[in-house]
Amino acid sequence: MPLQWENYHSNPLFLKMTNTTNTVVLNGLYPTHFVPTLKGGPLLSPYKFVQLHFHWGERNEIGSEHQVEGEAYPLEAHVVLYKADYSTYEIARSMEDGVIILVYMFQTHHNSQINEFTKHLPKLKDPYSQIPLDTVSLESFLPSIVADYVLYFGYMAASCNHGILWIVSRTTMAVTEAELEDFRKISATAGVPIGHNFR
Repeated sequence: MPLQWENYHSNPLFLKMTNTTNTVVLNGLYPTHFVPTLKGGPLLSPYKFVQLHFHWGERNEIGSEHQVEGEAYPLEAHVVLYKADYSTYEIARSMEDGVIILVYMFQTHHNSQINEFTKHLPKLKDPYSQIPLDTVSLESFLPSIVADYVLYFGYMAASCNHGILWIVSRTTMAVTEAELEDFRKISATAGVPIGHNFR
């Protein structure tokens, strides 16, 4: 069943990227009626965008939290959305149907699909550092998942103690070797890289 996006082309009022010491998070503030929203497919209600974060490993053979036929990928992005019926993400994540996660896996390539953000990674080496970004839409760097996906119920590493719906894109994205090295230099504590942050 096809998924349907609304406001996927909308630009946020502001956008920032943060080193949380566990990952790199991208989030922003949208006008009330222009928050990117996903509905259709297996979803009985609309879900609103909250944030995007990444998982990586110390070498290219590991990093993704998902595998395809036993093969891991060097980088994985999670797009977190919460059910619009709940007033906040904090409330939604305590509910069994409150949160869904879209998954994008990356393969190494000489071109990148996420350079708009990865070019700023060297500024995020220090723990808890954050930087403002140009306000661009999700559509400008993440292809919308419409029909070519796999879904299942699973668990988040944190924040939820119940199963949630995962929607995994069957189409991989591109990341360069240099960008992967910049992810690996992100620090959890002063001078100590996160190393890897996948399960």
